[in-house]
Amino acid sequence: MIIGKPKVVVCPACFAEHTQMRLISGNTFGATYFSDGNFIAPMLPQVPPYARCSKCDVFYKITNDNTIYDDERSCGEYDDKRSWDELKAIPNVEKLSVRGMTLAINEGLYNGTKKDTLILRIMLWREMNIKRKYHSDEEEALYTDNCRQILSVIQSENDDGSIITKAEIWRNLGDFDKCREVLSQITDGDKYQKYTIAMKKACDRRDTLTIKIGEN
Repeated sequence: MIIGKPKVVVCPACFAEHTQMRLISGNTFGATYFSDGNFIAPMLPQVPPYARCSKCDVFYKITNDNTIYDDERSCGEYDDKRSWDELKAIPNVEKLSVRGMTLAINEGLYNGTKKDTLILRIMLWREMNIKRKYHSDEEEALYTDNCRQILSVIQSENDDGSIITKAEIWRNLGDFDKCREVLSQITDGDKYQKYTIAMKKACDRRDTLTIKIGEN
C-alpha cells in the first residue's frame, strides 16, 4: 500500500477546506469478505466518498469539482503545491458514523443525488451489520427501516450484484424463504457460488447476522 499527499477538498456550502487520504496503490492481500458486500482489507482502506464540514456541518459529496489540491493531477486555477506541514494543519475528512450517515440521509447532501442517498443507505446498512447483535431496540428499528428503504429502491434491479444485496437484506430481516427465492434469480452461479452457498446455509440455521464469505 502506498499513500500519497492528501487531497484538499472544499465544502460546497462554505468553502472550508478539508484533507482526504489519497491512495496511490493497494491490494486485497489478507482481505476478508462478508455477505453484505463489505470487506476489510489491511492494504486497501476504503476512502470515504462523503464528508461533513467541520465548519458549517453540511454533508457533501467529494468530487473532482470540489477538489482544489491533488498531487496526482491538475486542479486548474486552484492548483498549487502545499507542504506536508500546511496539509497537516487542515482538518481531515472523517468517516461518517452511524449517526452521521443517518443525518446525511435525513438532511440530504448539499451536492448529492438520489443515487448518493442509496449509496449512503447501503453504507449505513453495512456499518450497522458490524455490531448488529448488540443493537438496542431503537437501533434495530433504524436498521429495519433502512433495510426496507433500500429494498424499495432496488426491487426492480436484476443484475446479480443487486440480487445478492436483496437476498441478503431479506435474510437480515428474517425472511429466509424470500432470501432463497431471490437467490434463485442469480445468473452467474459460478461467480457468486460462495455467496449463495453460505447464505443458504445461514437460512437453514435461521441466522440473520452478516456472515464471512471468505479471505484472500
